[in-house]
Amino acid sequence: MAYLGAAFVLGLGRFAWKLSQLDEVCASAVVGGLIPFALLGILFFLIWSGKNWARYVYAAFLVLSSQMAGAGIREQFHVTVVGALIGIVQVLLQAVAAFALFRPEPTRWFKERSAATHSFEGQTPPTGPRRLGSSE
Repeated sequence: MAYLGAAFVLGLGRFAWKLSQLDEVCASAVVGGLIPFALLGILFFLIWSGKNWARYVYAAFLVLSSQMAGAGIREQFHVTVVGALIGIVQVLLQAVAAFALFRPEPTRWFKERSAATHSFEGQTPPTGPRRLGSSE
């Protein structure tokens, strides 16, 4: 989780830095940059909450966005080497986070979280709707 959080914060900082380098900030650049961060932020929260499916979505998102990230880093090398190096570190952190999410310990944690949310902790589950004031 730490790698995922670090990649998120690093990417947000890099995005803010890239915006400051633009002569004219247009709304499409801001919105186009914030949408991926919003999606990653939601996925980060869902993974932290123990949603097993969210780590698969994150891995798919990483694979699909790697092509665009590579093109963005190559383009960034023409502007500044520091920005490109930050981008490389960000992508590496995201890849390490994706790898770490599928290690045995996190897999057990996701299974335990899933079992805890689907159990009634020794109580019998409700059988159906009740009437107000009914003791059954």
